[in-house]
Amino acid sequence: MDTPYTEISFTLPYALPLEGEFDFDLNRPCRVTITNVGVMDQRSKAVMGIEAVGGATIKISDQYGLSHVAKVTVALAGELPPGPDMAGMIAHREDACTALNYLLDIYAMATSDYRVRHVMPDHDVLSLGSDIVTDEGRSPVGFLFGAAGQPPYPVRIRDLSDEKTRALFEQLLQMQVDVPAERQYLHDARRSFQERDFRGAIILASTALEVQWEGLLDVGMDKQGVDRKTRRKRLRTYTTPTTNKGTLACLDLGLREVFNLSLKQAQPELWAVLNGAARNLRKNVIHPKVKTPAYQETLEALVAIEHGMRWLRDQTAPAILGDDDPAKRKMTNSP
Repeated sequence: MDTPYTEISFTLPYALPLEGEFDFDLNRPCRVTITNVGVMDQRSKAVMGIEAVGGATIKISDQYGLSHVAKVTVALAGELPPGPDMAGMIAHREDACTALNYLLDIYAMATSDYRVRHVMPDHDVLSLGSDIVTDEGRSPVGFLFGAAGQPPYPVRIRDLSDEKTRALFEQLLQMQVDVPAERQYLHDARRSFQERDFRGAIILASTALEVQWEGLLDVGMDKQGVDRKTRRKRLRTYTTPTTNKGTLACLDLGLREVFNLSLKQAQPELWAVLNGAARNLRKNVIHPKVKTPAYQETLEALVAIEHGMRWLRDQTAPAILGDDDPAKRKMTNSP
């Protein structure tokens, strides 16, 4: 690569599915160099049940780092000094992971390797260094240690050592509950966001909201004694957009008719985001003029969707379960 360029180096705690030096253009010329390094250790022995002898290695290309780590260097054309504060180095980490994840996307498309996942900048890259390389030589410009990142996703990952979390976990396990589709979609949306797959995150989160909303309407009508055939007919009305009403407006109509509630009327500011910015983001990523959303606008949309899902769940729970139903506690307190 022609000088000057900025070189960002870090080590991932797992192997990547490809190695070598790759040149491409992603808004600016980029070069990504990947080397998988064998680190056979007790983790490998514990998983494989055997001990490595001599130069034997077992390459496991996954997120667990059982036998290899990946050393990655990303060179970006131009001098990109990070500035005096940590935000600049965080930006370098984002730029480097954007280039690496693009490379992984191209690899997955060419090989159909559906096992490949994006690198999570905040989770997987725990330290990195940045240098400026010119004709005169190399100059270190910054280091980053720890998981400092951009504004975080506002969902706390709880540990099973927490008493309440453990109790909820054991209760759900004993009840043999099915994981609702909307919960799985939302979980996948959160992970996609951390992997910087913003298009996937907004599609999955929007789907989670609509699936939950439709499910609550169905359960509410069933609770009122509406027969299955009539429920299905009404649900088609509530989930089919018209010339004058989008999907959320139709769902809100169903909410009024089934529960005498309206998210639009009760939460006008939240509704403005859900039926405005969040809806437009989804339209932009699934229609022909595909647009990749930015970090902050995706975060704001996902936060609004989660608030909307929580409001729907909490407001409809009394009508569906009744105040004396012990399951209400699980429904309203679950994340």
